[in-house]
Amino acid sequence: MAVEQPAEPDRLPCGNTLDSLLADLRAGRPGEHVRGCPHCRAEADRHRVLLDAEAQEAEEGPLAPPDLVDRVMLAVRAEGRPGRRFGVRGSGPGRTRVRESTVAAIVREACAEVPGAAVGRCRVLDDEDGGLAVELTVRLTGPVPIPRLADALRAAARRAVQDQLGRAPSRVDVRVADLE
Repeated sequence: MAVEQPAEPDRLPCGNTLDSLLADLRAGRPGEHVRGCPHCRAEADRHRVLLDAEAQEAEEGPLAPPDLVDRVMLAVRAEGRPGRRFGVRGSGPGRTRVRESTVAAIVREACAEVPGAAVGRCRVLDDEDGGLAVELTVRLTGPVPIPRLADALRAAARRAVQDQLGRAPSRVDVRVADLE
């Protein structure tokens, strides 16, 4: 028995189109023709795996990658936005200016290594003596005594600013805002 090739590639030999067949199957309402037609049943069987996967995806919904929030927040923090700029001393001619958000990111990254706290807000200010002042707002995440935690955060912030900018902050203020 020879099988006739349809004149149109998406039209089945019975005259039904693949699009209408798939639409009926997705809707869960295959008609009388589909149930009785060997061509439609064969195509339905051929597409069953894809239709099942499509239905499962629709039920579960798209899954966000586990690090999506971190990546979005990193991009938000990296966005160019107006802000204060701080001078960095260099050995040669020219000026180097660093935006406050960059200094804050450096401090946040250094403080992330300190167990027991999560840094939320980080502000960098010019202090009255021409130096830098850092203000951290943190949330406690572990059972570490607050004075010891604040000292560890100050040390990490001072070290990071000194290493990256070549100047230590004159003060690092730590405000505990919440407990996890």
